[in-house]
Amino acid sequence: MFGKVVLVVLAAAGVFASEHASNARMGTDLMDTVLAVASRYMDMESSTDLVELKSTKAEIINALLGIQQEIMADQKADAAKFTSAQSYLSNAIKTNQAHLQDIQGDRGAAQKVVQSLPAEIANLKHDLAATDSDNGQIRGYEAQLRADLNVATTQFSNDQRELTDAIAAHQRSLQLVKDIITSLKQADLNVHHFVEQLSTQTHEYMHEDVEPVTVLVQDAIDSLRLLEEQDQGESVGEAALQEAVGILEQVVAGIQASAKVYTAQLQEDRTEFAALQQATNALIAQFDRQLQLNAQGASLLSTDVQTGQTRLKLVQGALDTLSAQITQLQALLARLHSQQESDAKEYEARVQIRNKELAALESAIAWVNKNMEGVGVAGLCNPKSSACERCLKDTHCAKGYECGNEGQCVEVTKHEIYGSADETTTLKLSCPAGQTIGQVAFASYGLPDGTTISPKCHAPSSVSVAQAQCLHRTSCSIQAGNSVFGDPCVGTRKHLNVALICTAALVPMSAPPLTHAPAQPQQQSHEIFGSADETTTLALSCPSGQTVSAVAFASYGLPDRTTISPKCHAPSSAAVAQQACLHRPSCSIQAANSVFGDPCYGTRKHLNLALICSGPAPAPPQPQTHEIFGSADETTTLALSCPAGQTVSAVAFASYGLPDRTTISPKCHAASSAAVAQQACLHRPSCSIQAANSVFGDPCYGTRKHLNLALICSGPAPAPSQPQTHEIFGSADETTTLALSCPAGQTVSAVAFASYGLPEGGMISSKCHASSSAAVAQQACLHRPSCSIQAVNSVFGDPCYGIRKHLNVALICSN
Repeated sequence: MFGKVVLVVLAAAGVFASEHASNARMGTDLMDTVLAVASRYMDMESSTDLVELKSTKAEIINALLGIQQEIMADQKADAAKFTSAQSYLSNAIKTNQAHLQDIQGDRGAAQKVVQSLPAEIANLKHDLAATDSDNGQIRGYEAQLRADLNVATTQFSNDQRELTDAIAAHQRSLQLVKDIITSLKQADLNVHHFVEQLSTQTHEYMHEDVEPVTVLVQDAIDSLRLLEEQDQGESVGEAALQEAVGILEQVVAGIQASAKVYTAQLQEDRTEFAALQQATNALIAQFDRQLQLNAQGASLLSTDVQTGQTRLKLVQGALDTLSAQITQLQALLARLHSQQESDAKEYEARVQIRNKELAALESAIAWVNKNMEGVGVAGLCNPKSSACERCLKDTHCAKGYECGNEGQCVEVTKHEIYGSADETTTLKLSCPAGQTIGQVAFASYGLPDGTTISPKCHAPSSVSVAQAQCLHRTSCSIQAGNSVFGDPCVGTRKHLNVALICTAALVPMSAPPLTHAPAQPQQQSHEIFGSADETTTLALSCPSGQTVSAVAFASYGLPDRTTISPKCHAPSSAAVAQQACLHRPSCSIQAANSVFGDPCYGTRKHLNLALICSGPAPAPPQPQTHEIFGSADETTTLALSCPAGQTVSAVAFASYGLPDRTTISPKCHAASSAAVAQQACLHRPSCSIQAANSVFGDPCYGTRKHLNLALICSGPAPAPSQPQTHEIFGSADETTTLALSCPAGQTVSAVAFASYGLPEGGMISSKCHASSSAAVAQQACLHRPSCSIQAVNSVFGDPCYGIRKHLNVALICSN
């Protein structure tokens, strides 16, 4: 049958390795893990080898379940990465498509500009040519006006000269006629030379404008000639003279009138010419202004033409750039769509691989559970058998016996109780009289078969809920419901199976162990419980003469009595309660987010607390204790030392923030204070802690902080010799298993140090440390002679993704 086990496990390992061909690291890890378990069966021929068969079965199942959890975690991580990648690609595609539409719109606008600009430039050039043509016409009109003005000026000058000459001739004729009249009035008829002279002058201005005057002058000349003839033949009569004078006076009046006409004409011509000259000059000035305006317009048109041509070149360049960008974006979108399809296919392939792996694991677990059921080694190490010389664990002993401190099977002093409850009902379990619950041997809410976890349906919180409800009690009840454990398989009817170990002595799991004297009479214990609403303070006191020896239950959130709410629970609850209450007769804790953190934002919370009080027996004197206190400012180091011969047995107070002596500041307190102090100081004669954000985190950003620390030191009592203690240390790389064993006859009494991440020796790395390290180590090792812990992300979580980690653990063994 052993060969079948080997073949099944090896076959499963072969399936894992082949299916993980795309992930060489995972394939190697799976092969190594399964082979490490399977190899223990290769040389099982003697009864001595067979004694480990029962525990080996459990290790096989645990290893396969651990691998299953890793695969499921990988599935979840793959799904998260795929969803994130698809979301990123979808957003990138959406963004680039919008960008592409914008660029295409810009290119369309640029194309319209390129199409319209040439016509606009042509229109500008046409307007520029029209302006030049208008300028030519205006210059022609201006030249013609100047020529016409020159002709008019010449004509005006000639007319003025003729009129002036005529007026002067009129003046001379007028004077001549006046002289003739004077002579005639003096009876001087010798006017012949006057007559000839008047006749000559008359011809100088004889024209149609002065024809009446000319006729009068001619009549006067004729009269004068007649008088001359009469004077020669006979004497001229008075009447004839008077008549001649009268005619001449008419001539004078006619010449004067004619002279006025010429004078008026002369002035009129001057007025008309001045108006003509003024109008012509005004028109020429208007033409000049129009030419200036046209010159400015032509300059602007020329500038617009150049600007349009430059803009056309720029837009054409931009159009080429936009076209290139569109081509690049189209190529990028094609790559993004291709990447989406490729990722989807790859993810689907990985899902199929994971499903095959899970199916293979499920088959292997079912085969081991079925074919190895009932295979036991009872009697091999009982007191009446010499089949084995020394037991190493309880499973080596026959039923009713357990492995004692000396490596011999002794009669069992503990009792196992078991129960099951269907979903929505309550499971109640009670220890025999005089015993309390010391250990949760098995707990599973889902579809367990007896004490076998179902790989398809199991709530990871099962053990922690059972421990919180039952440890250190004589009886307990647990409600089998999704509100307590969460829903491990939606839509399926579930049940709760629990196996508990009852022991005669109270063994407080949550309290740091104190160095104590050997074998003293049993102490009396008492449980106290209290509850406080958010923002109020919970105060609890032990009966007279007793102190708090263990924190049985603590939850800040929405607990129901001593049942943790899976929806709202502060992980720091136990640590805060231990720090405030352990080894004190009374304690008070403020139920506030500033102390525990806020596990469910916006919800009114409360604090429930159950403490175990115990008092001293009347026997030998107790160990001497001593409290030491120190404070250090931020960035400095606090160093504390116990008195000679004593070690740190408890952390009475620790706060990094703004504490006042041993009072936590609700405004500024690092929740990690107690855990850091316990890990650095417990079971050591002295310790030093750096007061820095890199160690505790930053509880109040931008404020200068300090560290206050109070430690309980205890040493040997003056009575009998103290129990021997031994510290063991081990380290394991990621994906391997760390196994530690106490010296013969001792069990693990405390976890002195535990860190999964990048610790150096017994120092936590501020950059990479899993906060669950101490809790995992305590659950795996406390009160056991040996323990093994798998150094994998599925157990501790991943404190620094993508970095190769390791696990360091230091344990305190005592008898």
